[in-house]
Amino acid sequence: MKARFLLLFKNYWHTHSALILLGGLLMLAAPSGFAQNVTISTDKDDYWPGEWVIITGEGWQGDDSVKITLEHIEPNIPAHTHESWYLKPDANGQIYDEWFVMEEEFGTTFHLMALGVPSGRFAENWFTDGDNYTLNVSTQSPTTLYPGNTATYEITITNKKVQTSPANVTFSLSSALTNAASSFSPSSLSIVGALGAVFKATLTITTNTSVTTQSFTVNSHLNGSSTVEEKQNNVALTITACTNPATPISGGNQTICASQPIPALTVSVGAAETADWYATPSGGTALATGTLSYTPSAAGTYYAEARNSTTGCKSTTRTAVTLTVNLNPAA
Repeated sequence: MKARFLLLFKNYWHTHSALILLGGLLMLAAPSGFAQNVTISTDKDDYWPGEWVIITGEGWQGDDSVKITLEHIEPNIPAHTHESWYLKPDANGQIYDEWFVMEEEFGTTFHLMALGVPSGRFAENWFTDGDNYTLNVSTQSPTTLYPGNTATYEITITNKKVQTSPANVTFSLSSALTNAASSFSPSSLSIVGALGAVFKATLTITTNTSVTTQSFTVNSHLNGSSTVEEKQNNVALTITACTNPATPISGGNQTICASQPIPALTVSVGAAETADWYATPSGGTALATGTLSYTPSAAGTYYAEARNSTTGCKSTTRTAVTLTVNLNPAA
């Protein structure tokens, strides 16, 4: 019986060996139900706060669900975590979800992980909520700045990624300047376009005569947020101390009769200096600037302040010059 069985097997092997070997090779080459590759991906590599992350995956046939986990990784890890959630694959093994990027995620990198249940298959990816642009603030112009004058700074914004939709960038200083005022022009920039696209604004600082050297921080904000998107620390406002001109020398008070034409009031000043005229001994708005003479419209006391034409430095006091108008004698 045993010999007959061996003979039958031998004959069967000679007849079907090729088919048996081919079938075995096909079985080895064929993937098992869980052997196909699985993926998890996002529609972009980087996002702004307020955008939606589109999460997709393929190859999850045979899994009841896919566990999705988002983990913050260095260098910027916020003080919060995210709970995992589950997605159910469709008939084609595909998964889809949308995840909203909150403002507090700014500057972080995410590790996106997907785990098949019950297969244990795993896929991973990474994306960022990173910087949208760089901020650069130039040194002041002019380099030599005297108290009471104005300095400007060029602000340059450069795209660090493609901006497909316009984003609004505004600016602020970290704290108020001492004895100076600031303004930005334009007050905001709309940034859009290619990686490396450049946008510019101007910071103007107007100083008064008491200003001294100081530093400040220029902040930028995205889409109306109070959160600082980018900033530049230690921007210098460098003041060169003034050598104040001497007080103007009066050309003399003037007295006229009411019927006479009003004469000009005059002063004299030093070389490379001029005079500005005021109605008050300090402060106020100039009645005339850059002139050694002033013709008033009525009687009164007027005040001349010396100013260096190059440095803008001013005398510490003003010189009073008076016009007196007497009534005409009775006929």
